[in-house]
Order: sequence, then structure tokens, then C-alpha cells
Amino acid sequence: MLSNNNELRAANAPLSEFVAGACTCPLDFPPGRGVQYQSMGFAMLGEIIRQVSGRSCAQFLHDEIFSPLGMRDTALGAPDAWFNGPKPKVERIAEVLIPEGTEMAQDDARHWNWNSRYWRQLGVPWGGLLTTPADLARFGQMLLGQGRLGDVQIVSRAGIEAATRNQLEAMREVHADDRRTRPWGLGWRLNWAAHSANFGDLLGPRSFGHWGATGTLMWVDPDLDACAILLTTKPQEPAGSYLARASNAIAAALV
Repeated sequence: MLSNNNELRAANAPLSEFVAGACTCPLDFPPGRGVQYQSMGFAMLGEIIRQVSGRSCAQFLHDEIFSPLGMRDTALGAPDAWFNGPKPKVERIAEVLIPEGTEMAQDDARHWNWNSRYWRQLGVPWGGLLTTPADLARFGQMLLGQGRLGDVQIVSRAGIEAATRNQLEAMREVHADDRRTRPWGLGWRLNWAAHSANFGDLLGPRSFGHWGATGTLMWVDPDLDACAILLTTKPQEPAGSYLARASNAIAAALV
């Protein structure tokens, strides 16, 4: 996160200010020398999408992925329409439990924490997606289908294969242990040997997925021909032991 992340949120800053802040940050290491998951990386990806496509990241995802897949309850940032009408869609959004003792738990943070209208509508590429298990299942089926769901081809087969294979193998200046045991695809974390956090211990070597700070998890295992989706409202500890146990139970139940 940016060093002034909380200040920007407290000021209800637009997404462009987060992007501008990321552009001023010095690199932690030269390109190709290491791997580090960062929210700012996804902020920059969203900006690249905006500049290349001429559409916001949120609109691009709606047009190119969510709408073609029939993901009708999914948006990167809730549109105003979700707050209107006799039965506003936002009433279906479960509130996240804010950890006690954090800045987001303070009274003055209610207008910028995870449950605020500001945050729900900001649509940050690193954690602003609103969706349902049913919609995510359609996305998971598309991934299992090599970019295809029914008659709709969302991503090419080659694109899926590139996104889900170890991209660190070509980065020879990354430590060999990280290349071998901590693989990453494009945006997806692959299964790490001897590291059961969140994914558990029973997934195959070709599995991939992601988890979120608010207690969410999705993994796809092509060898099992299955994907798992867990959306909770309780942020997990860094090891994600409870989600890992649930993942083990799901994997063990698959025949």
C-alpha cells in the first residue's frame, strides 16, 4: 500500500490519486530481480488498461468479461444504480468485520472503511470487486474451460496457459528457491510446495488462485477439474489457517 493510503481514503480521494502516488514510489528492487505482491502493482495495471482501451478498468472488465459471462451481480466498484430502487442491490452486500484496534475501526473511519459507500464505489483494481459465489463460479468455469464458457470465448487458450504457468522460470536473477518453490503466474499465485496458507495441502501442482484481505478465497485445480470459492466477512490472519482447513475439506471431498 501507499504510505499515505489511509489519508487518501479518509479524504475520499479518487482512484487517480492512488495511481499518481504509485508513480512516485521508488522501486524496491530492479525489474527482474525479485517478486513482491503489491496492491500498487494492480493500481498500475488498471491504469494501463485505461490508457490502452480508453475505458476505465471497471468499464473494461464489465464490457469484456463480466457481461459476456453473464456475471450480472459483479462490478469493480458499485454503480449508483445499486443504491437506488425499492430493493437496492447494496442491501445484499455483507458487511466485513473490521478488526478491532485498526485505523479502519475508528469512528471517523466509517466513511472510508471496507463497508463505506466511498470504498464500495471507488472500484480499486486491488480490492474493489463486488461479486457473488455464483458469478465467480462462472468465471472459474471459464478458466477451467481454457478461456471459454459455453459459446463465449473470453480469453485465448494461449492467454490462459501463460497466466497460469510459472512466469518466474525466465527471471534468472530471481533467487532459485523462489523460482522453484514460490511460483507466480500472471496475477495468479500458483501452488507453493510446503506452504499451506489459504490453499491448504491437497491441491495439485497446476492449481492457482488468489485470496483477499477480507477473508475471501478462490482456487482452480485443473487436475481436479474443479474450482473452490469461499467468501467470508472475517479477515484472516496472515497464515490463513481457517481457509486452509476449509480448502483441505473441499479438496478431500472431491472424487
